[in-house]
Order: sequence, then C-alpha cells, then structure tokens
Amino acid sequence: MTVPRSTRVRRAGPDDAALLGGLNGIVQQVHHEVLPDRFKGPDAVAAGVFFAAQLVRPEVVAFIAERDGEAVGYALAEELRRRARSRSLGRRCTCTTWLSSTLCVTGVSAAC
Repeated sequence: MTVPRSTRVRRAGPDDAALLGGLNGIVQQVHHEVLPDRFKGPDAVAAGVFFAAQLVRPEVVAFIAERDGEAVGYALAEELRRRARSRSLGRRCTCTTWLSSTLCVTGVSAAC
C-alpha cells in the first residue's frame, strides 16, 4: 500500500532565505554545467544573501513547496515597473518557478 504524500505551498518569509539558497543550488549547477563562462557554480551562502535581499522588497514574492514537511521547490516572482510607453503596459511580471530538481519554468507577463 502506498501512503499518500502531503504537499503544501506556503509564502516564503525573510527567515527562508537560506532554505531558498539551498534549493537554488540545483538549478545553479545546471546553469553552470551548460554555460560555465556565464554562471558560477552553486554557492548556497551567496544565494541565501541574494534571497534575503529579495524577500524584503515589496515587489517580490516567493513561495515554497513542501512535501511531507521537506522543501522540494520554490517560485519567485517580481513585479517590474517601467515607464509607460505608447502601445505598451508600464508593468511586467517575471516569475521563475522551480517545481522540482528537474523542472524549471520562467515566464514574463504583461498582466500582473
């Protein structure tokens, strides 16, 4: 018999910066392997510092996915504001989502 796994998504707070830094190591390693001239190898401490700075910004939101109490992925979104131009919106959102160690989705939307 298979026991169902419990998954929940919660909003990340400033205390989650180190956790996000660790989760980021998976995708950072993939980037480094593919483009070593453009991406450094994983550094959980530096990534934690980055996330700490991001999580206090009001235009940034992050969520953590947990399965059976263990963090298994995260999503980070930022509202980007630009000067309004004719025929374009003045705001855009970018969202990077790491759903697991093997799936990453990045998108930009004009509708925030």
